[in-house]
Amino acid sequence: MKYLLYTDVHWSTYSSIIRSIGEKYSIRLENLINSVNWAENLAIEKGCDEIICLGDFFDKPDLTSQQITALNELKWAKIPHSFIVGNHDASTKDLSFNSVHVLKNVGQIVSGFKKEKIDTNTYFLYIPYIQDDSRLSIAEYRKILDIPETAKVIVLSHNDVKGIKYGPITTTIGIDLDDIENNCSLFLNGHVHNGDQICRNGFNLGNLSGKVFEEDAFRYKHQVIILEVVNNEITIDFIENPYAFNFYKLEIKTEKDLLRLNDIGNNAIISINYLPHMKEKIQEFIDNNNKIVESKLNRIVQLGEVDSEALLVKLNDMDYLEQFKTFSIAQLGNAKEVLEEINRIIAA
Repeated sequence: MKYLLYTDVHWSTYSSIIRSIGEKYSIRLENLINSVNWAENLAIEKGCDEIICLGDFFDKPDLTSQQITALNELKWAKIPHSFIVGNHDASTKDLSFNSVHVLKNVGQIVSGFKKEKIDTNTYFLYIPYIQDDSRLSIAEYRKILDIPETAKVIVLSHNDVKGIKYGPITTTIGIDLDDIENNCSLFLNGHVHNGDQICRNGFNLGNLSGKVFEEDAFRYKHQVIILEVVNNEITIDFIENPYAFNFYKLEIKTEKDLLRLNDIGNNAIISINYLPHMKEKIQEFIDNNNKIVESKLNRIVQLGEVDSEALLVKLNDMDYLEQFKTFSIAQLGNAKEVLEEINRIIAA
């Protein structure tokens, strides 16, 4: 059996500085239409038997008329689909009230943990978003669901993961890394937007298309996974989404710093902190680069300098600081240590 998996579409009208209208819908929605249709078509090209979304197909449990209407533009592959319910999809802790029900005619909605036998000795273990005070270990789910000890288990999850390092922060809530390594053959997770290999057999897939600047497209790709299980042998292949928005945050103080702009990918959304003498050259680069979809320039205020432009930039940035805080809590949880570190960074 062969599966295509993607995650964290976050179907929404706007995100970050992407606020303009496209040919029919918002630029953000039109990008997501292209991204989902690309993934669906890729599944057919690769001969996949099923498509699975690892959660947060929607950005909120309540949808607008434009978001609902834009769903009509999606060309779903005519194969089975499964949609795991993520934290952004649901308005209740038990996930029973969620926006994913809009897709019930497309495929099955997974709002509770469950097993599915996919080969003679291989199982899927679905774990939708479960808050830390209710979530069990993989070992406990295996026992409850009576999955044989000798069986191979592929966990399909939308959850926090405990023990991941983000700079000075180590996540303190979620499924434990040791639990992942010891109790499943493969762990594929949504929820965390910065896709990465988190342990020997564990991966955060990352969101299908970019949403905010904290995702750092210099380091993280937006991709899908092709998962194949044949005679209980498991293989995976990552394929990058060519339509994805790629978010970049740069600081340009010198001519040398300007060269970093040459490394940006297609569909770039850029935020640049700059010194005044570099503004003209930066703007020239932006005006002559068709890779850039949207940009935001933030003047660096030097010691002792105060002017109206700098004050306006600071006021405009307030919303982005709040977005950073919201995004960080969503990724890392709201433990005391996490909140203290986030507040320290914002105050710096």
